[in-house]
Amino acid sequence: MGALVEPIAVGANLSDKVVKQKGNISNKKILILGTGGIGMGLLFLLVNRYNCRNIFVKDLSELKMEMAKEFGALQFDDSKTNDTEENYRSLYTSAVFDIVFETTGNAEAFAGALNLIKPMGVLACLGMIPSVEINQKLIVIKSLSVIGSIGGTGYFDDVIDAMNKNGNFVEKLISAEYRADID
Repeated sequence: MGALVEPIAVGANLSDKVVKQKGNISNKKILILGTGGIGMGLLFLLVNRYNCRNIFVKDLSELKMEMAKEFGALQFDDSKTNDTEENYRSLYTSAVFDIVFETTGNAEAFAGALNLIKPMGVLACLGMIPSVEINQKLIVIKSLSVIGSIGGTGYFDDVIDAMNKNGNFVEKLISAEYRADID
């Protein structure tokens, strides 16, 4: 379980920044893009640390999506948010989330996230993208906050404590175990 501490700590760092910006997030509608180690770690934190219950996830891996659903996440169906018109109304018809955590590092996912966030919402970024073209006017017109973070130094003790208190949840995050044969 030690391998999970760092990705969860990275998520803790970013989620704390979001809480400082938005206050209590337990009743917010949240989307996590990506269910890798950091995305699943964020799901763990949002459920167990912040008592969030309205969390959606989006990932290409059906296995990870099923795992996230077992932890209480809802599957995001983006087929209902594909309004591509360029008018004032269209800025809000796709906007369904208060907070989007982007953990994929995928340029298309990052750019598309701006469409999904409600006015005064937050795009919280952990994915590393060298370059991306975005519709910057969405940040201005919707008055969005974009928060980035890297690393989880300073959160390890809190994360270990949370993992110990929620062992059953954490054990389910382990998708495989490999034995190292060292001579």
